[in-house]
Amino acid sequence: MLAMIGPSLHVLLLDRLVQRGDRSRPARGNMGSVRLHELVDGGTGQRDRLLSAVRETLVDRADTPDQTVAVAATLSASGVLRSFAS
Repeated sequence: MLAMIGPSLHVLLLDRLVQRGDRSRPARGNMGSVRLHELVDGGTGQRDRLLSAVRETLVDRADTPDQTVAVAATLSASGVLRSFAS
């Protein structure tokens, strides 16, 4: 089910993160008549706080809220969790 609704939620989620200021979309150029944008950190610190909570959940086995566990599971299932390893 998530695979079917995932792409539409992805766009809505990114739009919301940009509206909140957690991410920004500076123009990167054009490809024909299509304007290209790049997603960059908005400087709010939200990404670092979220990844810190996920790290505590997975590495330190901290007792964390269900929402953080769900984020960790989603990042892991999507295959992007390893890209955040430092």
